[in-house]
Amino acid sequence: MSDSNTKRTAATKRAKNARLHELLRDEKAFAEAISRFGTAEMILAGQTLEAEAEIKAVMERHAAKMERTRLEKEELFDAIEDYARRHRKMLFKSDAKATTINGHEIAFRTGNPTVTTAKGTTQKAVLIALLEHDNADWADQFVRWKESLDKESILGQWNAETGTWKTEGEGLADLGVEIEQVERFHLKTARALGDAVTTSGGASAVA
Repeated sequence: MSDSNTKRTAATKRAKNARLHELLRDEKAFAEAISRFGTAEMILAGQTLEAEAEIKAVMERHAAKMERTRLEKEELFDAIEDYARRHRKMLFKSDAKATTINGHEIAFRTGNPTVTTAKGTTQKAVLIALLEHDNADWADQFVRWKESLDKESILGQWNAETGTWKTEGEGLADLGVEIEQVERFHLKTARALGDAVTTSGGASAVA
């Protein structure tokens, strides 16, 4: 990030904090804001249900004719492809794979090569065969080895209570490994307490 972008981001953050500080000046305003938040949550839930009901009604009203059109389109495509394959030499000049009819293009496109397995064979079986092949180089050449951090083992070397590394994991920090624990702020409205809906935000801390 450039210096100018960093300055703009910092200025935006300061402006936001100033607005938040101005919005809630004292404990009374703080308590009222929580109540307003709960009201806004209920209003939004109602608005969402209303919108979803309207969308559902519109979709149901058009569903039948949309399905008829979809089936017609699907059948026409299959018929056009069948005809094009049966009359390929007549429709396509020489070795051409595309032609235009009534302003519409029809074409045969060759996809990229893909690896698959023969009928009756699975990728797992091929993988095992490559790993056990007499030519040991085949495993390195044709098998993709995924290297990744064993995060569970790393976390096993971290003492969450003290926020320090255990003896065997002390050198991990020197390699650039960090343990991050996130503290989130939760606001559960009176309504949410009844249906276990929680709204949260967060800030992180890095060890």
